[in-house]
Amino acid sequence: MASADPANKPTRPPRPPTGNGAAPGASLPRLPGAELAPDGLPRASLKDIAPAPPVPEAAAEFAALLRVGPGALGDARETCILLDGRRLACFRRPDDRALLDGPDGIAAVLSDAAGLLRAQRREEIAAQHGRPADTLLAAADLRDAQALAALTPLAQAADAIAADLARRLQAAFAVPRPTVLCAALQPLQAPQAGGSFPSAHAMRAMTVAVVLGAARSDQAGLQARLVAQASRIARNRELAGLHYPLDSQYGLALGWLLARWLLDGLGQGGAVEVPPPAMPDLQVEVFEALQLPALRRLWDAALRRPSL
Repeated sequence: MASADPANKPTRPPRPPTGNGAAPGASLPRLPGAELAPDGLPRASLKDIAPAPPVPEAAAEFAALLRVGPGALGDARETCILLDGRRLACFRRPDDRALLDGPDGIAAVLSDAAGLLRAQRREEIAAQHGRPADTLLAAADLRDAQALAALTPLAQAADAIAADLARRLQAAFAVPRPTVLCAALQPLQAPQAGGSFPSAHAMRAMTVAVVLGAARSDQAGLQARLVAQASRIARNRELAGLHYPLDSQYGLALGWLLARWLLDGLGQGGAVEVPPPAMPDLQVEVFEALQLPALRRLWDAALRRPSL
């Protein structure tokens, strides 16, 4: 588990091994890095990207700081998250063969076990179709109406920040949804615009879970319970036929990293009580604290203290 030192300086999680050694498989639709516009969105698919909804001020600050761009070595499969030109994290598009034949690809979405679980959770999946922040606020079971009112803007801002980053990454990687690979797959909900990888719901849910748990550190075990709920939300998106397990794995890992960057910027890195999820092929180059004044104001309001 990564944690901050007494001075609240950011620490760097262990760097996982890189490369999976897999040979390229069948060619699926994707956009090479050379076609990425300066803001990270691929020029060729802008018409297919869902329009960005109005965002909280903190999310607008975040959008002005970070970029998504090609990898350092010109690898068309690699994309990096950049802050002022510095690489925060880099990872590669899933190998096409992994999507088609791998255990975390389309086969997992179509498995008999997934079908049975899909039937059992149908109503739950439908209820989680909206913002993950709403589901997690409900799971926090905050009986104090004032606390709920103060925490809601913070949760919504964290959700919007994660949604913005997920949207840009999905556009950069342009991974086809499971329904594109398998016409026989009937999703429980209509797929949203944009690519499949990484899962936006997984990233958003994990970011909100870690941030909310840190804000209510007085409630023992709350962060762990919310993270478990975030993982369940991610799994439900797979069961709905909208994502591969690979999407969820990276979405949860990136959501944890994003929450850690945000909390380090608030001087709360030590409040991350849960270890990072598995991060296969995800290289963390810099563990950077994000300074977002608007998020600081929301954090102080959630803790009911005056902003500096």
